[in-house]
Amino acid sequence: MYPQRMLLYNGNCKTTTEPEPHIFGEYEVTLEQKCPCVDTGKEERVCTLCEYVEERDILPIKHVLEEYMVRTIPAGTASNGSALFKHQFGTGCTREGCKYFDVIAEADAHVHDKYRIIEGLPALCSEDGYTPSVVCDVEGCGEVRIPSEPIDALGHDYVDGVCTRCGEAEPYTSSGLKFRLSRDETYYIVVGIGTCTDLDIVIPSTHEGLPVKEIGGSAFSGCSRLTSVVIPDSVTSIGTSAFRDCTSLTSIKIPDSVTSIGGYEFYGCKSLTSVTCRRE
Repeated sequence: MYPQRMLLYNGNCKTTTEPEPHIFGEYEVTLEQKCPCVDTGKEERVCTLCEYVEERDILPIKHVLEEYMVRTIPAGTASNGSALFKHQFGTGCTREGCKYFDVIAEADAHVHDKYRIIEGLPALCSEDGYTPSVVCDVEGCGEVRIPSEPIDALGHDYVDGVCTRCGEAEPYTSSGLKFRLSRDETYYIVVGIGTCTDLDIVIPSTHEGLPVKEIGGSAFSGCSRLTSVVIPDSVTSIGTSAFRDCTSLTSIKIPDSVTSIGGYEFYGCKSLTSVTCRRE
């Protein structure tokens, strides 16, 4: 039943049967789809005025098909008690919760009892690596039984300006810059020129064992003798007016890692002719 509208005529209330429009809340699912690609679900919403319930179907959506998929399914037990597996090749749906798979061909059932180790790749100072993997060596199988795991790059270990692992010379970075530890104490923020006398600033990627992730607001503001700045890939944010009124600044390199830049960064930088950003 529709809610009735109360009208006021010369101070007297009058009820009319003219229907008011429903004011519905949000839809809530009452019957979930076991598979969103083929099953129909139900959802409903309730009028906040009269509790009228409106129901509608949640219609199935199309499969998201991928050709040449491979899946492995149990195929019973071998005579020695070992589990048998069978590989099937075909077209399947990649949508989460959907089990559609159109088999084109399948390999004979077999026991994964022959293995081959595929060598890993050791991590280097600046390159990631991965651990060895183990695959089934039964002819026609090759299923990965133990996948390889990524190994992060080790990073350089500089002692007296030389890496103890790879022998690379430590790149030059400006010293004497002023830093502040972040609130969560996981990284550093460049907040000023400090005692640094360099005219060409190279900001380090780490400070006291932690990454340098930010250049604070007004960090180099008013440094009129500063001519160039190189920012490391560790930096993700540059604060407002960080280089404001650096009147001698001619060039600055901003890496792809920077995702946030405040306003008025280069206001008053009248000598600036080159801002290099690698991001396309």
